[in-house]
Amino acid sequence: MQILYSGFDTIDFSIQGSLPAKTLDAIAKAKAEAEKRQGVVLLYAGPKGIPVHVHESGLPGGYAFRISTGPLGEIIGIKNNLAPDQ
Repeated sequence: MQILYSGFDTIDFSIQGSLPAKTLDAIAKAKAEAEKRQGVVLLYAGPKGIPVHVHESGLPGGYAFRISTGPLGEIIGIKNNLAPDQ
């Protein structure tokens, strides 16, 4: 037998902060569209227009939104509030 892979597949970490209200609104609208489609919606977020996939559901732990950077990219959970201590 030969070991093809050894290590870990997931790292979870949290960052305190908040997104601008305009960005949260755009993510909420994209999530509503994703729920209708039962899939993901492409959104160009923030002032630089970063492409992210908005999913139809959030994540456990109070994260209302789940976005990702593609099939092999990062998965990001976002809370739906403007409090910077969240």
